[in-house]
Amino acid sequence: MKNLSLAISLALSTTPVFADEFKSTGARYAAQGGVMVANANDSFGLTVNPANLLTHSNEFDVLEFAANLTHKPEMGTNNDMLGGYKSFANFIFGGSFESSTGTDSFEEFFSDPRQGIETSQNSIAAAFGNTVSADESLTYGVGVVYTWIDIDDPENKNTVDESGVTGTAKVSYQSKFDLQTNSLIFDITLGAAYSPEILTELNEEQFSVKPQIARVGISTRFSHFNSSIPWDITLSGEHLSYKFTAQSLMPIEYEKESRVGLEWTLIRPLGTDGDFSIRAGMSTFDSVQQDHHLSAGFGYTSGNWSLDISTSEHGVDRSDRSYNLSVSYTFID
Repeated sequence: MKNLSLAISLALSTTPVFADEFKSTGARYAAQGGVMVANANDSFGLTVNPANLLTHSNEFDVLEFAANLTHKPEMGTNNDMLGGYKSFANFIFGGSFESSTGTDSFEEFFSDPRQGIETSQNSIAAAFGNTVSADESLTYGVGVVYTWIDIDDPENKNTVDESGVTGTAKVSYQSKFDLQTNSLIFDITLGAAYSPEILTELNEEQFSVKPQIARVGISTRFSHFNSSIPWDITLSGEHLSYKFTAQSLMPIEYEKESRVGLEWTLIRPLGTDGDFSIRAGMSTFDSVQQDHHLSAGFGYTSGNWSLDISTSEHGVDRSDRSYNLSVSYTFID
């Protein structure tokens, strides 16, 4: 009966956006509606599509460390993430640790049952890819992510400990256009990821820890470096499908979700030493009542350091908000 109480506590929650409950998107992508499968090319995208992190270059290697804090004041919960990766031209390897904790006070636990639940996710990821064309304009990559999910109910001293695998892929094309004395670089990336459903058994009854998730997306980027203020603009979108075969511990009220995001970066404007980015996004849900969440944020990169901040809507009635703060440090050899 104690194990069943964990399932009941979780099942009473109706918070949507399940795909992000066990995953810290990072402020950069939270600001863009959570779109990641084709455009996330840093440590925060490691557990979504590690193939995006491939450099396809023998001239330099990349080592990056990153951290993120997500705060949901209405729920009284925090999500923390630490991660990093190392790239070796056509191969990358990395890992991350994420934890989500809420208050375990008696009153707040029963006013919002899932606040007393603590979750953690550990992941390791690897990807391999190569160039297809002689001019290296066309590249591909495939990746795999192995994840352990742990759910603890401190009130009843119960634990769910399960694991799963995600397979990913990406194809990218880059072209350079000469516009009189200026040049424009165009990139397009197609990304996909699939993770089977993760199941567990509580009190001889089967429950879904995490649904089957299929993601497909596209990202287009235009870079203009020869203007008085060089800029970079990226427009991304993706579609997610969820499927359950058993009662879910973290229920959602929809089976499909679409996300779009925009990132506009000014590269060292007005002689400054850093790059400034402005971001916005939206996610829409195919539910009984069509719903959508808006998000926005900004970022600053100077030298090896990057700092990103975002705010986004969440919750059934869109009245709740999430706040993300991310920082990363990148070594390029």
